[in-house]
Amino acid sequence: MNVVYITQVRIPSRNASGIQVMKMCQALEECGCSTTLMIPKSSRKQPDAGTLWRFYGIRKPFRIQFFPNNRLFLLQAVIKSIECHADLIYTRCIYAASLAALLGKQVILEFHDLIRLRRHVALCRRLSNSTRVHKFVFITHSLRRDMLSSYPGIFPEGTTCVEPDGVDLEVFDRISNADGKAFLDRIGLTRRYQLVAGYAGNLYKGKGIEVIKALAPRMPHVGFLVAGGQPEDLKKELTEIRSRNIINIHMIGFLNPADVPVFCKACDVLLLPNQKEVEAYGGGNIGKYTSPLKLFEYMASGSLIIASDLPVLREILNERNAMLVSPDDVTAWKDTLEWVVTKPAEAMRLSFQARADVTRYDWKERVRRILGTAKRPIPWRVDKRNDKKE
Repeated sequence: MNVVYITQVRIPSRNASGIQVMKMCQALEECGCSTTLMIPKSSRKQPDAGTLWRFYGIRKPFRIQFFPNNRLFLLQAVIKSIECHADLIYTRCIYAASLAALLGKQVILEFHDLIRLRRHVALCRRLSNSTRVHKFVFITHSLRRDMLSSYPGIFPEGTTCVEPDGVDLEVFDRISNADGKAFLDRIGLTRRYQLVAGYAGNLYKGKGIEVIKALAPRMPHVGFLVAGGQPEDLKKELTEIRSRNIINIHMIGFLNPADVPVFCKACDVLLLPNQKEVEAYGGGNIGKYTSPLKLFEYMASGSLIIASDLPVLREILNERNAMLVSPDDVTAWKDTLEWVVTKPAEAMRLSFQARADVTRYDWKERVRRILGTAKRPIPWRVDKRNDKKE
């Protein structure tokens, strides 16, 4: 099957959306689809495909086609999809989906947030009545529930499915405990603390850096290792940490997505201290609907997860595979970390269960379920194309 993924997500970037798009395209390719990613150029000097594969840790290349970054991008991409005889267009963009369906292409549309604009609602209503739309995919149950209750009748029964984000398990399977130890050696943290607690991700308000800054002065025997952050946010947090003389928070900055698995493996504990409201890139609150990529990476790493006890995270986590803590109760977070120090065997049992539970969230499994639950059968056909991947 010839699949085109159309997105306006900037690639490469420091945001999780780029990782999600690239890993989905890899999974489509690995599942037998001949896959082309169509994206706007992010700069005058766009990295070549090889650079992107290394940056995102892609082992199964797929085609990438760049377009000028202007208002005509979506139309140009859809027309190009028609010219290259795409069987299916996969997208997170409601305008791309609408154009593709209007011009006769089969479509799967994925939602990551609640639609709010009146014109988006109108487009969804039109798409739901189209024979060209195979499926509406939602990344969390809470998002689907609110979408269906906010706009009754738009999404008929059988047209929707819930598929959380995923993880590339093969990458984690290749990483050993020795690789994690070597990572700590390189940054000078080996045997320096009783426990290394890691956090990977952005530093936006509500992501949880506030909790880590409150914990660190109360737990000098724990090293808090923080990876990620936009340059301006990282600079701001480093300035505050230094001014408060918090010496056990180690901020190592942005890691290429390909390097995050080793980081996760290096930590004894991985923290997911999301608050009820989480600021998204570019603004807005995604706290109620988020499906954090790092959650699945944490689960795959074999390290213990301590996460905020929030309904959207409980869609994946529970008392058998993680420690769940009230989001803003710093004392509870401290007590839980102390528990890990004194109960390592019980902590290991939770981490083993998380590793077992995450198998269903491999990107390839996600693709198989999405294509397999379409409201009309999608013609599975592996194109025997020997063209060189660009």
